[in-house]
Amino acid sequence: MDRLCSACYFFPSSVVLIDVSFPPGGIVKKPGDFFVGVLAALGISITNGIALPMVNVFDDLTKPELMLVRGGVTAVMMVPIFWQHLGRPSGRMIVFSSLFALATLCLYSGIRIWGPGPTLVVITATPVVNIVAKLLRGKRVALRVYQCLAALIAGVAIALNPWQAAFSPTGFAVSIAGMLLAGIGFEVLGAQKGVNKYNKTFWVAVITVVVGATASAWSGHVPFVDATWNVTRVMALIGFGAIGGLLYYLCNIVAIEKLPIEVATTIAMAETPVVIVFAWFMLGDTMTVVQWTGVLIALSATLPLLTDDSPTTE
Repeated sequence: MDRLCSACYFFPSSVVLIDVSFPPGGIVKKPGDFFVGVLAALGISITNGIALPMVNVFDDLTKPELMLVRGGVTAVMMVPIFWQHLGRPSGRMIVFSSLFALATLCLYSGIRIWGPGPTLVVITATPVVNIVAKLLRGKRVALRVYQCLAALIAGVAIALNPWQAAFSPTGFAVSIAGMLLAGIGFEVLGAQKGVNKYNKTFWVAVITVVVGATASAWSGHVPFVDATWNVTRVMALIGFGAIGGLLYYLCNIVAIEKLPIEVATTIAMAETPVVIVFAWFMLGDTMTVVQWTGVLIALSATLPLLTDDSPTTE
């Protein structure tokens, strides 16, 4: 399991307008919001499952070049379709977009250093960041949440196999950095609830391009100068940008609009096995039985957070 790429997620809490008891993890505005949010969060897993294995199909492209493709294709596709919804970004939008782009760069680096499997199981611990953020805001967290998070971290540790020779301290460090940046970014995005989702998607794409171009300039590499081009490859790159960029960004932003942060992040954690399965299908990557066991433990540990009517107590 040494090929492929990473991911990032975004998600917030919402205002009670009617009495609804069924949405786990807190009450959202109306019943339909919960189901739309769940579909969007599952969309994160599907879009990443398809797009991320393609990262190593384009293994002659650098990490910044992949960011340029992802953000550039998204921005170019959005202008003619959603131009009426586009406008100037807010300060928080720029902060979130920058955090997201830097997180992507860190996670891509983690995958290139020690492979997609370890990097993605580190991402499974993302809900920890959002729970800590709740505590820092002075909100109490139920004992059940701590128990779930303990099991989540244990599952991640098993899947990570740190005792194996393949463990890389550098890969682990950049993966943790990516997870932290993404988690903080979710919190910033949560403060922008109600802001036009198309404008947010567009500026995430633009900032991703800026960060990718800056990273390329910093390394002294001229983007795409060594790439191989033909019609099939160009179409595949457009597909990668559309699925892993435009659709992925929209799914994240809709999920955070409709669901509380911790609910959206836990649902999105289904991304880990989906990406691994698609990597197996597209690239022939594999994981050991022990690693699969760890992934399943980690994902199972998140389920009680979805069935608890109020996992975080005000």
